[in-house]
Amino acid sequence: MIVSLEAIFLSTFVMVSQNRQAIREKVRADLDFETNIRSEVWSAHIGHALGVDPQQVEQAVQTLLAQNQAKLNGVEQTPSAREPID
Repeated sequence: MIVSLEAIFLSTFVMVSQNRQAIREKVRADLDFETNIRSEVWSAHIGHALGVDPQQVEQAVQTLLAQNQAKLNGVEQTPSAREPID
Protein backbone atom coordinates (compact mmCIF):
# COMPACT_ATOMS: atom_id res chain seq x y z
CA MET A 1 0.00 0.00 0.00
CA ILE A 2 2.88 2.39 0.77
CA VAL A 3 4.49 1.62 -2.57
CA SER A 4 1.19 2.34 -4.33
CA LEU A 5 0.89 5.69 -2.56
CA GLU A 6 4.45 6.53 -3.54
CA ALA A 7 3.69 5.65 -7.16
CA ILE A 8 0.60 7.87 -7.09
CA PHE A 9 2.56 10.83 -5.72
CA LEU A 10 5.40 10.35 -8.20
CA SER A 11 3.03 10.08 -11.15
CA THR A 12 1.26 13.27 -9.99
CA PHE A 13 4.57 15.16 -9.85
CA VAL A 14 5.54 13.87 -13.29
CA MET A 15 2.22 14.97 -14.77
CA VAL A 16 2.51 18.43 -13.20
CA SER A 17 6.04 18.75 -14.56
CA GLN A 18 4.91 17.71 -18.04
CA ASN A 19 2.08 20.24 -17.91
CA ARG A 20 4.51 23.02 -17.00
CA GLN A 21 6.80 21.98 -19.85
CA ALA A 22 3.87 22.04 -22.29
CA ILE A 23 2.98 25.56 -21.15
CA ARG A 24 6.59 26.70 -21.70
CA GLU A 25 6.61 25.16 -25.17
CA LYS A 26 3.35 26.93 -26.05
CA VAL A 27 4.78 30.28 -24.95
CA ARG A 28 7.92 29.65 -27.02
CA ALA A 29 5.83 28.70 -30.05
CA ASP A 30 3.72 31.84 -29.67
CA LEU A 31 6.85 34.01 -29.43
CA ASP A 32 8.36 32.31 -32.49
CA PHE A 33 5.14 32.92 -34.44
CA GLU A 34 5.07 36.58 -33.40
CA THR A 35 8.72 36.98 -34.39
CA ASN A 36 8.07 35.39 -37.78
CA ILE A 37 5.09 37.67 -38.43
CA ARG A 38 7.07 40.77 -37.44
CA SER A 39 9.95 39.70 -39.67
CA GLU A 40 7.64 39.12 -42.62
CA VAL A 41 5.94 42.50 -42.20
CA TRP A 42 9.25 44.33 -41.87
CA SER A 43 10.63 42.53 -44.93
CA ALA A 44 7.59 43.52 -46.98
CA HIS A 45 7.87 47.18 -45.93
CA ILE A 46 11.61 47.33 -46.56
CA GLY A 47 11.18 45.65 -49.93
CA HIS A 48 8.44 48.10 -50.86
CA ALA A 49 10.62 51.05 -49.80
CA LEU A 50 13.50 49.73 -51.91
CA GLY A 51 11.28 49.10 -54.92
CA VAL A 52 11.76 45.33 -54.91
CA ASP A 53 9.20 43.32 -56.90
CA PRO A 54 7.59 40.87 -54.42
CA GLN A 55 6.58 38.46 -57.19
CA GLN A 56 10.16 38.18 -58.40
CA VAL A 57 11.36 37.56 -54.84
CA GLU A 58 8.67 34.92 -54.30
CA GLN A 59 9.63 33.21 -57.55
CA ALA A 60 13.29 33.13 -56.46
CA VAL A 61 12.28 31.72 -53.07
CA GLN A 62 10.12 29.04 -54.69
CA THR A 63 13.01 28.08 -57.00
CA LEU A 64 15.41 27.78 -54.07
CA LEU A 65 12.91 25.76 -52.06
CA ALA A 66 12.34 23.40 -54.98
CA GLN A 67 16.10 22.95 -55.45
CA ASN A 68 16.55 22.30 -51.74
CA GLN A 69 13.68 19.80 -51.72
CA ALA A 70 15.20 18.05 -54.73
CA LYS A 71 18.52 17.77 -52.89
CA LEU A 72 16.76 16.35 -49.85
CA ASN A 73 15.03 13.80 -52.07
CA GLY A 74 18.37 12.84 -53.60
CA VAL A 75 17.70 14.28 -57.05
CA GLU A 76 20.44 16.70 -58.11
CA GLN A 77 19.65 19.24 -60.79
CA THR A 78 22.07 19.76 -63.63
CA PRO A 79 23.76 23.19 -63.76
CA SER A 80 21.94 24.01 -67.03
CA ALA A 81 18.56 23.39 -65.37
CA ARG A 82 19.23 25.85 -62.57
CA GLU A 83 17.72 29.29 -62.90
CA PRO A 84 19.85 32.32 -62.06
CA ILE A 85 18.88 34.31 -59.00
CA ASP A 86 18.75 38.08 -59.43
